[in-house]
Amino acid sequence: MSYARRGGFLLLLLLLVLVTIASTTSKYWVHWLSVTIMFSSLLLVDLLFINDGAFVFDPFMNLQKM
Repeated sequence: MSYARRGGFLLLLLLLVLVTIASTTSKYWVHWLSVTIMFSSLLLVDLLFINDGAFVFDPFMNLQKM
């Protein structure tokens, strides 16, 4: 399931990059760039922290009691 989500994010990110490059001749390129940066940061967070249980942060875990 995560491969489909990441593939969708990559496809959407590629489309957004192409739209951002194509819109550099207009005055709305900054808006498209902000959307592209937002989706790239979502992909980065997905790759780093949402990895099917590989990274679990529990701030209340006490290692002294283990």
